[in-house]
Amino acid sequence: PRDLTNQIVDLSDLPNTETLKRIKDGLDIQTREDETADMSRLAKFAWGQFSDRTQQSLQGLCDSAGVSNRRLEQVFKSTFGVSPKKVQSLLRYEYAVELMQTGRDNLSDIAASAGYSDQSHMTREVSRFSDLPPDRLRALLQQIA
Repeated sequence: PRDLTNQIVDLSDLPNTETLKRIKDGLDIQTREDETADMSRLAKFAWGQFSDRTQQSLQGLCDSAGVSNRRLEQVFKSTFGVSPKKVQSLLRYEYAVELMQTGRDNLSDIAASAGYSDQSHMTREVSRFSDLPPDRLRALLQQIA
């Protein structure tokens, strides 16, 4: 073998360059497939936690999944196109609307059941998503039903 110390050599002059490149490309593909599978598992787990309302905090979800907040954010943005906080807010809103349709509970009970910190938190979020305050949205939903 030639001594390459302190020499500039074109990579194509090195033996087995193409083989090394194919191996590296294969490893890159496998790594991407592994990362995609891990992301998919994490996204499904997180979605399940949010949608069945067993997880209220993002930090609790990160702890349960064994990932950082940043990793969860990356997975959600690449999988769903939005942040985990946005998904959590939308699912909480959707559940609040379901509860409003029944008309049985008062708004503060709905806020608590849907996972809002208080009724004013629900009012802000419901108004943001529907352009109506909860009492008007509830009345409209009951007229439609």
